[in-house]
Amino acid sequence: MRRPSVAGCCRTSCRWARPAWWRSAPRRSWPGVTLYRIVRGAVDPDDGYTATADFATTAARPTARGGSRSPRSIRASSTERSAPSWRPARWPAARPPAPSWTGSARWPPSTVASSPSTAAGTSPAHGNDYTCGNAHEPVAFTADFGAALPTGPGYQVRLDAQDRVVEVAPVRGGAEPAAGTVVLQATGDAAAWLAEHGTAGARLVLDTDVVDGDTGRRVPLRPGASVVNGGPLLVEDGATALDPVRDGWSPATLAGTARADFYWRWYVRRNPRTAAGVLPDGRLVFVVVDGRQVGRSVGLSITETAELMRSLGVDEALNLDGGGSSTVVTEDGVVNTPSDPVERPVGDAVVLLPGRP
Repeated sequence: MRRPSVAGCCRTSCRWARPAWWRSAPRRSWPGVTLYRIVRGAVDPDDGYTATADFATTAARPTARGGSRSPRSIRASSTERSAPSWRPARWPAARPPAPSWTGSARWPPSTVASSPSTAAGTSPAHGNDYTCGNAHEPVAFTADFGAALPTGPGYQVRLDAQDRVVEVAPVRGGAEPAAGTVVLQATGDAAAWLAEHGTAGARLVLDTDVVDGDTGRRVPLRPGASVVNGGPLLVEDGATALDPVRDGWSPATLAGTARADFYWRWYVRRNPRTAAGVLPDGRLVFVVVDGRQVGRSVGLSITETAELMRSLGVDEALNLDGGGSSTVVTEDGVVNTPSDPVERPVGDAVVLLPGRP
């Protein structure tokens, strides 16, 4: 059995180059998956540089015996001219034929939700990495939040390690939660609920579930289930879906913190990127963008990454871990040019395995 392809199967580079014609070269194939490259480079000396796209995609033409023939060539062109917004000039209408495997995936991922409950009832609360957009919604904070709590009108209680209310406040704010404790904040009608049930000494139990963002149903975490972290959401229903304030990336989200610097360095600046998307027919698209390399690739901003994924025709797309983690590995080894000079330990990866006959 061949070794799997890890982390993704598409990368984009930006480099100085003379005008060149398209060239397409198959890279490697196994049943159900074929990696191939298409390269075009150009530069306008009067108007900056253009992007050189080096794409690899999972595409195969299934045969009656379960194998695959050579993929069809895809031609695409893109232009980047040192502008704040990067948009491809055109992308092909033709798409690779369906692969010889079946399966399903969903982006955006399910929401992690926590519900404080008492004998009197339950009130839903959202978990990490989500900015409250409901005027009547409680939010749970733990030490993993890593910053001072958001301030403003509402109601707030602090729970100890035994889920007992040890502190109440008629307004929101304060230091980040200590390890083993939880802070519940609420506004609107939820604040009234919390003020009624979150009295000093009361016990509020947080039941944590993974919930399908579309249906609201609980997702069972059975053995073999995998979750890959990522964010923000790039594309939804075929349209760019960025909302820095909602997603918690905006410098205005948390006043008095270092978020403004982080927002500039991570969100606005061009960096190596990794993204995953789903085409209308259910096929997956993985993109890895090299960056931080003068003369080869500067990378993309989050906005540019969203535009790239939308231009590839995906219905939904999610940003994954980038920077030095943006790496593509096949049986031949690393096939892109990561920005880190040494191998980086990462917590998770997307792995493509050969299908069973």
